[in-house]
Amino acid sequence: NIFSIKYFILHSSNIIIVNSYCERDQIVKIFNVNKNKFKIVYNFIPDSFNLLKKKKLFTTTYGINPGYFLTVSFVDERKNIINLIKAHLNTFNSHRKILVIIGDSRFSKKTNNEKFLGLISMNIDKIRFIKGLPPNSDLIKSAYFNCHAHVLPSYVETPGISNIEALSFGKKIIVGDCPPVREYFKDSAIYTKFTTSAIEKALFSSIKLQNKKNIVNQKFLQSKIRLKILSIYKSL
Repeated sequence: NIFSIKYFILHSSNIIIVNSYCERDQIVKIFNVNKNKFKIVYNFIPDSFNLLKKKKLFTTTYGINPGYFLTVSFVDERKNIINLIKAHLNTFNSHRKILVIIGDSRFSKKTNNEKFLGLISMNIDKIRFIKGLPPNSDLIKSAYFNCHAHVLPSYVETPGISNIEALSFGKKIIVGDCPPVREYFKDSAIYTKFTTSAIEKALFSSIKLQNKKNIVNQKFLQSKIRLKILSIYKSL
């Protein structure tokens, strides 16, 4: 079965590369693998990701004023998108910031997809849903540059590449409070539990707080990570 196949692969490997210490500890616990086999390599973005020539490209293309809440992600159950939308609608009259969601739908349950599309269609003045834009494009970069904060209250992430991308532009990030995300961002994020009321509080917190510390240049750039990966392979 799938468990025995994974068990065989993990125990037969010389080195196991994972993208967080939390992931390592979970695998060790479930599959009883020697902890010394593991190497931790964090997720990364291109060094030049936050270089942007056409800063207003996204806002002029879609007719959206700067200062919105932004979510760049697939939309599904794990990403907790429906609770995010409900929290945003409950707070909109106070902050008056629209929610922009960029991504593609992949809900596992048809009813959840219908609920998502229904919330969007009934609130077109408060929410904009833009189906997936090209990764690393100026449109995506411009969307980050002009947002107030990036919001991704997922039940679990390691750590959500879009969170790193938003942070590289010095933006506040609101993230679901799970161990791998804490490991990556420490005090550089606004953490939220997963209920509608908790997300509401996080949205308000982002308005009151100053931008968080940008740690991308120290930890999550391709030039730094690829050297680590190379040294791991060379060690074999």
